[in-house]
Amino acid sequence: MVSSSSQGLVINPSPKNPSLLHFQSIHVSEHIWDGREHLVMKVKKCQFIPAGLDGVSAEILPHLEMDDFAGVAQLANFPLDRHLITPLVERWRPETHTFHMPLGECIITLQDIAIQIGLRVDGLSVFAATSGNWPQIVEDSLGIRPPPEVFVGSSLKLCWLDQHFTDVAMHN
Repeated sequence: MVSSSSQGLVINPSPKNPSLLHFQSIHVSEHIWDGREHLVMKVKKCQFIPAGLDGVSAEILPHLEMDDFAGVAQLANFPLDRHLITPLVERWRPETHTFHMPLGECIITLQDIAIQIGLRVDGLSVFAATSGNWPQIVEDSLGIRPPPEVFVGSSLKLCWLDQHFTDVAMHN
């Protein structure tokens, strides 16, 4: 609800239809709607990621460049705008995958991300099976069949990959 007064524009932060907001009781915006003190969010950046392409081996770098993915590998070294991140987190709704802004909802598309980070999104889609014989899929892809105990669901443990692929050579 919007009303004008001598103090300026006042926007009611509560939803018009709260029936979709199943996670409101644990959402960061709950304190705003209840009139409680504003919580301070701490934004952290992972510090163990090497800056730019410094940590990428010489064997992998040509593959990243060939697939126009080298720019994405450099994303670890970008400044964070904490003053922008905080209100976006407060306005993000996981139930609807949208940002609830004062003037309406908005979404972020793959095209938006592509423009921001220079990611190429033309060509065929990359997709993966959601179910299947995972040891067989890995064997077809990598040439070695992993034992079932190195899987957690459909995920392959990195320690197994590290044991079998420590020396990555270039292949055509």
